Amino acid sequence: MAITRKIYRAGEKPVLTAEQLAELEALKNMPDSEIDLSDLPEQTNWTGSVRGYFTKKRVTVDDDVYTWLSEAGTNPQTRLNEILRQIMLQEKHA
Repeated sequence: MAITRKIYRAGEKPVLTAEQLAELEALKNMPDSEIDLSDLPEQTNWTGSVRGYFTKKRVTVDDDVYTWLSEAGTNPQTRLNEILRQIMLQEKHA
């Protein structure tokens, strides 16, 4: 399964289809008791959690790899994260 991620700029909103809007409305009206948590246990202890926190680490890539990442017309950092996340999720579900 490919992961598609779109990053929106501040104030920019995605255009949703009527079907997506209807699904969001149904989810909004769904009682908590109907939410299926069988594949992901509910998190109740949020001690120490920080919203929107990303760890910044420095990673060195070869010039040819950086050039390849840049050729897609997107931010090379974003593309690298998307590729690595896809591999990470495949390995987790293998």
